[in-house]
Amino acid sequence: MPDFSTLCSTSNFIPHGHCYLWQPTLVWLHLVSDSLTALASYSIPACLIYFAKQRADLPFRWVFWLFSAFIVSCGTTHLMDVWTLWHPTYWVSGALKLVTALLSVATAVRLYRLLPVALALPSRSQWQCTHAQLLEAQRIAPMGHWKYDLQTQAMAWSEGLFRLFGCSKQAIVPSCEEQVQWSSPESQVQLDQAVQTASTDRTPYALELQCTPTDSVIRWLLTRGEAVQDAVGHAVKLVGTVLNLTDRQQHEQQRLLSEIALRLHQAQTLQTILDTCVVAVQQFLRADRVVVYHFAPDMSGQIVAEAVLPEWLSLLHMQQEDTCFPKTVCGDYQRGKTRAISNVHNAGLSACHRERLTHFQVQAKVVVPLLLTAQADAAAAVAPAATLPRLWGLLVVHQCAATRQWQPFETALLQQVAVHMGIALQQAELSHHLQQLNQTLEAQVQQRTAALQQQLRFESLLKQITDQVRDSLDEAHILQAAVTALGHGLAVDCCDTGLYDPERQHSTVTYEYTSVLPSVLGQVASLQHQSGVYVQLLAGQALQFCWVSTDVLRQLDQSHAILACPLQDDQGVFGDLWLFRAHGEAFSEPEVRLVQQVANQCAITLRQARLYADSQQQLHVVEQLNRLKDDFLSTVSHELRTPLASIKMATHMLSLSFNQCEPPFTAAYGVVLANKVWQYLTILTTECERELTLVNDLLELQRLESGVVMTEWSAVNVLTSLSELVQVYEARAQSRQQTLQLQVPVSLPSLRSDVSLLVSVWRELLTNACKYTPPGGVIRVQASATEMGVQVSVSNTGPAIPPAELPRLFEKFYRSPHRDQWRQGGTGLGLALVKGQVKRLGGTLSVTSDDDATVFQLTLPLEPPVLDH
Repeated sequence: MPDFSTLCSTSNFIPHGHCYLWQPTLVWLHLVSDSLTALASYSIPACLIYFAKQRADLPFRWVFWLFSAFIVSCGTTHLMDVWTLWHPTYWVSGALKLVTALLSVATAVRLYRLLPVALALPSRSQWQCTHAQLLEAQRIAPMGHWKYDLQTQAMAWSEGLFRLFGCSKQAIVPSCEEQVQWSSPESQVQLDQAVQTASTDRTPYALELQCTPTDSVIRWLLTRGEAVQDAVGHAVKLVGTVLNLTDRQQHEQQRLLSEIALRLHQAQTLQTILDTCVVAVQQFLRADRVVVYHFAPDMSGQIVAEAVLPEWLSLLHMQQEDTCFPKTVCGDYQRGKTRAISNVHNAGLSACHRERLTHFQVQAKVVVPLLLTAQADAAAAVAPAATLPRLWGLLVVHQCAATRQWQPFETALLQQVAVHMGIALQQAELSHHLQQLNQTLEAQVQQRTAALQQQLRFESLLKQITDQVRDSLDEAHILQAAVTALGHGLAVDCCDTGLYDPERQHSTVTYEYTSVLPSVLGQVASLQHQSGVYVQLLAGQALQFCWVSTDVLRQLDQSHAILACPLQDDQGVFGDLWLFRAHGEAFSEPEVRLVQQVANQCAITLRQARLYADSQQQLHVVEQLNRLKDDFLSTVSHELRTPLASIKMATHMLSLSFNQCEPPFTAAYGVVLANKVWQYLTILTTECERELTLVNDLLELQRLESGVVMTEWSAVNVLTSLSELVQVYEARAQSRQQTLQLQVPVSLPSLRSDVSLLVSVWRELLTNACKYTPPGGVIRVQASATEMGVQVSVSNTGPAIPPAELPRLFEKFYRSPHRDQWRQGGTGLGLALVKGQVKRLGGTLSVTSDDDATVFQLTLPLEPPVLDH
């Protein structure tokens, strides 16, 4: 192998420039291309190295370094090719190429091994999908994530965190100090300790904190955090999540309170109440010990209930005077003050009290008073307004294993539990005073319950009868259903109804239900018989009596209680209801009210049924009169049509004769007489046409109402038909100094309809528009497509029609007295005929009017309707 001097020697070789014959173009070509390649080969690794350094979380960073070395080596070989154009140091050039080859082989081998791992990395779409799922999860769950840079102290929030704290996404993220201020003092201490531990020891933390942001809404949050390290293991930032536990905390509190309230409600004895509460509180707060301390009248006391973990001392039934207990504290407790101590050793307690708590293994505690209101305290001898609540005892929670920062929600929960316990204790102390009263009340409740059950049964029976009688307008069904339902519901021997005949002064048993007594259906009783019973019934009074003697209608062999109730309406009494019950069992007041209500319902329904029958009879008469009217109109119209046609023909022939006579009529009789004759002929022709129009309209209207109009359905081009019709009316509009406008889109769809009926409708609407539009006014014909068909509107300017007259425009022979200012006349059948024709075509017609215009709007379907023949 040559030594170093040989490697750098250039005496044994010729430079590459001789191979290119030192042609300037070729030399410059290689010089420029190799130089640019070398320059790019040095710039690319610089970018890769910079990118790798900036992205500390970049996977496979060594790949970027390896690629950078390989690309730098390749660039150096190109640079060496420039050098060897003039200096033949080919040994050095070959050595560089060898290094490049080794780096390329190493890179290829490492890439081959890296391919399975790189292919397993998620793609950009997968990352985006995962990110979207994470955002959706954060949106559904009340949570968000945050990031805190320990170097720059910059805080970043996710969108879910803005939403959790009730802030807009455009709001500025509060600083770390501001966020800490949102928490309670105890929570701030816990949070500071957790953040410090996570920053120094990289220990993740999870804390439940109470937080009150700027919106003043108290929230319970589960915040988790951990440190992110750099390459050398230093913590550079903190990341974490925040989960809103407010609903869960409130739910747990409500669940506990509901559970305690339920258990207290179910508790039968005082001891059960106390045991229930201490166990529920101990389980919910995860406390080491929960006790109830009861005060005696001399302020000595005893622990009467306890829930304690097995490893801690039990204090139950310890009865000794607590000489360390300050008497002044009792006044605070009596006023409802709660005391929470997080650490008994630095809470400012007396040495005696602190030693006693240490003896009982207490590290932290919460004391809540149990108060009984003066109103319910049987021992109170003074007025309630002048007495504080009685201090029955204390609910005490002990933490024995370690100190504990009591949260506000925990003390608030204990206060609510104490309220429930106070109520339960009051109830327990008063229970022995209520036992005797309960027995009396129980009897009264049973009586009231029986009365309510009877009332409910009667209301159900009344509803059943009411539904039965109201569902029918048949008088027989109404009365039979009523007597049957009453007989079954009241379990009577018989129930019947009689209808009065005022003229004959008797009552006939028309409908009957009987289970024991013989039937008297159809028998007649005099209204003047039975010792004045009917006198009271005719006066509208119900009565109850008992007969031992023989009944006129029924042969009663034993005494029966009888209830008679009148059937009456606003026109008087027209019948009665009779109920019979054996063995002298009187009808109770609720039963009498029930029968009276049934009688009233039957009377109302019977009157409705009779009114319905009368209305049906009157309707039949009206229908007959209507048919006679239609027949008369049809006959008169047909009879008038023939002579009118003859008059029209005779008038026409007379006009022809005058025009063709020799010598001319004017010359023979003079101008004055000829003009009068022509004036009379014109009047006769006009009136004849008017009468023919009236007759034809009457006949057409009668055919439409009777449904005998034949329709021929065909395709109709609305644009073409309206254009042709408008051309006919343009001259008429111009003569009246009116402007006629047509606005129909070219793309308007065709529809299938009867052309003659449709054109007749449009013609009548245009005729009316021309008649009632003042000079200078505008008439617009517009058409547009709808989802189900075509809409055509005809509007004209002019005086508005009063709203009260709009519905009457389509009545037969109706002419608005406020609209026809020019006295142009008319039959009053045009719009009525249009209404019938539109209905025949399957469309709808409406009209609106204001100071701007009166608009008739016609809506037609694309396909013809299915008509009933």
